[in-house]
Amino acid sequence: MLRKLIKQGQNALTITLPAKWLKAMNLQAGSEINLSETNQNLIISTDSKKIPKEAELKISSEQEFMIRGRLTNIYGMGFDKIKVYFQNQKQEVAVKEVVRNFMMGFEVTEDKGNWLIVENVAEPSGEKQESLTRRIFLITLEAFSIILTDLRNNQFENKDLILERSRKVFEYFNFCRRNISTRRFTDEYVCIFWGFYDNIFRVQTVLNNLYQHLAEKKSVQLSSKSLQLFKQIEKSYQGIYEGFFEYNTEKLYLAAESLRELQETKLLEELSEAEEPIVIYYFLRIARDAALASSCAIELTNSES
Repeated sequence: MLRKLIKQGQNALTITLPAKWLKAMNLQAGSEINLSETNQNLIISTDSKKIPKEAELKISSEQEFMIRGRLTNIYGMGFDKIKVYFQNQKQEVAVKEVVRNFMMGFEVTEDKGNWLIVENVAEPSGEKQESLTRRIFLITLEAFSIILTDLRNNQFENKDLILERSRKVFEYFNFCRRNISTRRFTDEYVCIFWGFYDNIFRVQTVLNNLYQHLAEKKSVQLSSKSLQLFKQIEKSYQGIYEGFFEYNTEKLYLAAESLRELQETKLLEELSEAEEPIVIYYFLRIARDAALASSCAIELTNSES
């Protein structure tokens, strides 16, 4: 959004603020705003209570994943109150389950038979983003450890645990997306933040899909080389976690390079030779998503230096 500077007096310059933002933030002439400098950016913010954003959603599908996707997308876009229309009890139950499990701080506040209101009643503050990001990493690292142990023992009895952890990651991921939408991130980094969270979420999602596949097969024979490759992916992901929170680009570059080598040579070679190619394919997908996360993490770390 471009604005021209307007000469004001002898040494001052002024700009006009967007009417849409002023209305949303409930600001008028005489209201106070905050100014903060970040590198070349001047960030304008306010402590004024903003007008809640409201949306309507009409549910037509009975598929849980469709209902979940539509509701959490609206949640992620920063809306505070959603009026949801549904056609039957199955859809109503699905909506309430999504709110309970995946929309942090939101609850059903009205239920009128064929529609209900979902709204923000106890959303955590934006400052929780860092701690929730840590939790996403730690849950995913726990999943790596469980899968590696179970692959070595060829016993897969943690299906429900991995699924429950994945649901928790999805809840945290949704909040972080929402926080990006509602907080004042500088424009050039919004897409990088979004990509970073999308890819660390995908790592956990593919780990969950991998484990569900292993649990269905019940017995999987992997070579020691395949297990070592999975261990290398885990180590690289640990490097992303450490590098991101330590603002250590060297660790991030090492993780990215290791993941690139795994994708382009080692895992491809193993894929052509393995007795369990589907499992190695999952390894490839995890390495790819982790590599994309490391690329975003490098940019975000450089932006802070």
